[in-house]
Amino acid sequence: MADRVAYLYFVGRLAVASERYKEADESLAEAYDRCARTASSNLRAILEYWVPVRMLLGSVPSARSLKEHSLEHYVDVAAAVRTGDVARLDAALARAQAHFIRAGTYIVLER
Repeated sequence: MADRVAYLYFVGRLAVASERYKEADESLAEAYDRCARTASSNLRAILEYWVPVRMLLGSVPSARSLKEHSLEHYVDVAAAVRTGDVARLDAALARAQAHFIRAGTYIVLER
């Protein structure tokens, strides 16, 4: 099962890089569902890509669920997207820009 989860995770990442967000959403969702709940670092790695994809597709997570998975850097971004505040979104992206660039999700978040 671990190999299947890893495969789905990398298929999802490739789909994000290729701007095929619906495919990325499906692959990352399946990877998350199949991942062992005890593998918190793997779950967090999946969510690091899945959260921006879901936001791009119109589903914004709650601040509580982001904090629960140690994804605090998305809290301000999600709040700005939820309210439609472009200035707040720009500020949130600027604050965590280095992290998002390292993670490879900055371009998705800008969209």
